[in-house]
Amino acid sequence: MKQRFTLMLSLAGLMMFGCKDDACEEENHAPVVFDQEFTTDENTPNGTVVGKVQAQDPENVSLLYSITNQHPAAAFIIDETSGELKVADSGLLDYETNPKFNIVVQVVESDAKAQQSSSSVVVVNLRDVAEATNGTVEFKPDATTGKDATVWDIQPANNYSTHPQILGSAGTFNGSPAVLRSLFDFDLSSIPAEAHIESATLYLYHHEANNNFGHQGQNEGVIKRITQSWSENTVTWNTQPGSTTLNQVSIPASTSTTQNYEIDMTALVRDARQNAGSSFGYMIQQKVESSYRSLVFASSDVADDSKRPRLVVTYTTE
Repeated sequence: MKQRFTLMLSLAGLMMFGCKDDACEEENHAPVVFDQEFTTDENTPNGTVVGKVQAQDPENVSLLYSITNQHPAAAFIIDETSGELKVADSGLLDYETNPKFNIVVQVVESDAKAQQSSSSVVVVNLRDVAEATNGTVEFKPDATTGKDATVWDIQPANNYSTHPQILGSAGTFNGSPAVLRSLFDFDLSSIPAEAHIESATLYLYHHEANNNFGHQGQNEGVIKRITQSWSENTVTWNTQPGSTTLNQVSIPASTSTTQNYEIDMTALVRDARQNAGSSFGYMIQQKVESSYRSLVFASSDVADDSKRPRLVVTYTTE
């Protein structure tokens, strides 16, 4: 009888102190999220993934990701389920202002019974990217700083370095055929060597002088790139330098005797910079050098500043 009583008591003890519900389940541990660093370019577009935050749960419970703090605010977002860190505001990714971002990421167990959580600091470093800058420069030389001259086949050995006009004409002189051409140049050394020329516009203004009164005839002209060195004070018809027709610019026939011109010189200016060793300015002349036709513009030697040749160049650098 004594043995039976002892056995029953032991069974009762087991019932009293045995497992109920989930009390005998293994202890739940918090997930682990690692300190991490990512690097991306400044101004990275919105939506770009800069990295995936690495975290794990000891019980292999799926995790949910969120950002609880970041500075500057709102620069990044995180995908709740994948942990992918993405750019939210590209405008804040400026290396000069915010080269480094500290982002507090929290991971939470998705299991509603447990929901242990952990946090860590994720760092995003920005790479400095060379940014394009725009520039516009105007060249409008005067009699001292300008370089232009006219050559004339009637006086082939004469130098006309102070002529008040830039001419492209064909006519007669004392009954003989006569052709005038002009050479001009601009010092573009103030434009950075690495710059890309976006546009170059030449402004030429009608000017009457020395019995050359205005545009006339079927006077379509051309501007060519000069390929040989020349001196303003010594150049003559006989010594005029060579030129190339590559990317030469056409000047349309005038619609009035006093017309001013706005001429696209972009291709020629680009050529000049790309071929600096064989670029020495520009030559203007008639497309057809036979009587009677002329283009008559002011040179840098005129007293009226508003009439001097003007070249406007826009460029970008990176």
